[in-house]
Amino acid sequence: MELGFAMVLGFVVGILAGAVGVGGGGVTVPVMVLALGIDQATAQGTSLMAILPTAASGAWEHMRHGTLGMRTSAILGAAGAVGALIGAVGALHLEPRRLRQVFATYLLLVAAQTLRSALRSDPRAA
Repeated sequence: MELGFAMVLGFVVGILAGAVGVGGGGVTVPVMVLALGIDQATAQGTSLMAILPTAASGAWEHMRHGTLGMRTSAILGAAGAVGALIGAVGALHLEPRRLRQVFATYLLLVAAQTLRSALRSDPRAA
């Protein structure tokens, strides 16, 4: 990946991660696969490694403002680490085409749920 493009992509993902809590896999992986031609498994692995400093800096800022649930974060983090290991092993055993299909299905489900929630939410709620 070209250094300049990687820096811009990382910057954009960082803004999205800090602003709305998403970015890593939902933005970086599709860009690496579709725009750069990187295979799905490598894009996923790269995204997982790249999100570490992004998540840490965003979490630090939320902690400074009192909007970080430490206990919940610890529980989710520990369980997530185990789940990520199992998921990575599983992903690496899938055929590349099947892995892309699973990832695309996940993104569609998340998008549908997010849209459904946004349409049902009270617009006056902060």
